[in-house]
Amino acid sequence: MTGTKPIQHPLSPADAFFVAYQQGSGILMQLGFELELEGAIRRTDLEGMLLHLVGRWPQLGQKVRHQGLGLVWDGACHVEEMLNVASDEALLKEWRNLPLDPFCEPPFQLLWFANSQTHRLVVRAHHAVMDGEAMLTVYLEMMRFLSRSVGGQSLLPPVAVLPAKPMSAVELLAPLCSSEAWDHLRRMSRQAKANVSARLAVRSYAPGPTATCERLLEGEGLKMLSELAAINRTQPLWLCAAAWMRSLNGWNRASNKGSNPIISLEFPVSLRRHKASRELLGNLVSPLILSGDATQCVGTLANALKRQFIGAIRQRQHLALPQLMCPLRFLPWTLFRRLVMTPLATGAATSHFTWHENENDRSSNVSEWSHGRLQITNRRIYTPVCLHMGTALVVVSTNNSLLFSITYRLSALSAEDADKLADLLQAELMRSPMALTHQDAN
Repeated sequence: MTGTKPIQHPLSPADAFFVAYQQGSGILMQLGFELELEGAIRRTDLEGMLLHLVGRWPQLGQKVRHQGLGLVWDGACHVEEMLNVASDEALLKEWRNLPLDPFCEPPFQLLWFANSQTHRLVVRAHHAVMDGEAMLTVYLEMMRFLSRSVGGQSLLPPVAVLPAKPMSAVELLAPLCSSEAWDHLRRMSRQAKANVSARLAVRSYAPGPTATCERLLEGEGLKMLSELAAINRTQPLWLCAAAWMRSLNGWNRASNKGSNPIISLEFPVSLRRHKASRELLGNLVSPLILSGDATQCVGTLANALKRQFIGAIRQRQHLALPQLMCPLRFLPWTLFRRLVMTPLATGAATSHFTWHENENDRSSNVSEWSHGRLQITNRRIYTPVCLHMGTALVVVSTNNSLLFSITYRLSALSAEDADKLADLLQAELMRSPMALTHQDAN
């Protein structure tokens, strides 16, 4: 079902970067999630859901084309190319790792496995159309529509989210005059070239498919983590980041990978500061690189990371990269691709760390919205993994659980390796075997 031609959405330099990155490195710049659900889902429910999503965010169903000196989401929304149906779940890993070409297909894809009352929905999206924060916004809208559709409720037509107001040429070029931004970029570049922080011990840095390994923290384990945070006068976020750094250092020591205890994390900072911007897709986060001595105890390291983060925000370091990228939209695509593929772009830190915080448990909302006709029984999230990192951690926090999802490249780590790394994280967080429960790895 091809709709009418919607409004164009220009790609920002950050959006275009992920198109260039995947083309130039062969590394998948895709993110997504998997849901296992119980209930009576029909194909028409899913088609209606996709129509609703592209009505709200047309770029989910559009394709990229060149326009002047930049890229733009343009053309009709191709919903018929977004829904994929399969019966053999053995195809899941292969499908999830197929590279999306935004020039030839919609950047948002859904795979549906239906088995009577049990369903699995798998989403993969190109990083050029959304970051992790935007993915959770789309996920919430997707589940709100699907739940109410299954529950037989009438639904209002979607209201399109318009693109942000374009900046003038003066606004775009002004950051080039910022000496602070240039100084910060030079400092980051020197650190990347000097390998100040350790690299993770991996089998290979070659591109390849990814997989995930999960742990779930809830109940008494979550209470213990909150108590540990209170004892150390910090928040669970910083304890989790510090525990991840210590886990990576522990992995390196066990793998006889040198003795450098300095571990660094690429930490995304949201630029969605007001209510209207929270509905925008694209890439509106900026990376900060936080580093520390991973031989410190977890509480000491957590507080050091928090102080480092607050200081960097006060100095507006998180704005340096997006500011200096703004003028790149004036460059021809071939030149843009060559310029952005630098050591900074391919992973200057040891690993990624992302924290997503939701006020409510989405699985509870789904049951409520559908009047009990639809329930989420399991979920999984995955992210891109930069060329020189090998693995990334995402923590999704709700009011009653923490989901830890480690995404790793199979060329870098085996499934057994990832499980051992998750065990190290468990030990660092709680020092208790009952705190984290395993979920099936895929």
